[in-house]
Amino acid sequence: MAEEHIGSFETDWLPILKKRRDECMRTGSNRASWQIEDAHWNWRWKKGRYTDPDYRTFAVENGDRAEGLMLCEIRRTGHDCLVYVEYLQTAPWNRKVPDGSLQCVKAIGSLLLAVAIDLSKQQNCSGRVGLHSLPQAASWYRDVCHMTDHGADASYQNLHYFEFSPSAAEGFLSERK
Repeated sequence: MAEEHIGSFETDWLPILKKRRDECMRTGSNRASWQIEDAHWNWRWKKGRYTDPDYRTFAVENGDRAEGLMLCEIRRTGHDCLVYVEYLQTAPWNRKVPDGSLQCVKAIGSLLLAVAIDLSKQQNCSGRVGLHSLPQAASWYRDVCHMTDHGADASYQNLHYFEFSPSAAEGFLSERK
């Protein structure tokens, strides 16, 4: 992830995310239906805070515009390891919204998860990837990506913890070929 990706987030994404959030608040619409749970994220801060070599940032770009961003951590505990996705966010124009507007670029989230699986393999973690999901994305991780849902994690804001086993990661990759 480079400065231009963060700049694209700040100038291209944030105004749209804030507009959707403000519209939902003004009209009393269901926030989750407009996928704005991540509207407060600050990628400049995240990139500056997570500087340890075990953290890696990634961006999917299209021309001079960022389409998706991800921050991962390589976690090792004894002989066990996995790549933990700290944050994964797609541009607002690449999300399904209830007004029926079409996504510009599909599968950005899937592409970023595939990158996390590849990183896991490079780090000898056998493709294992884990993450805690915001509520609006939980069904996507469970039903579309087929990650194992380990349930709400009381130690992590009651967000559901999802994980790819090595075989599930291979299945995910083969479905996208």
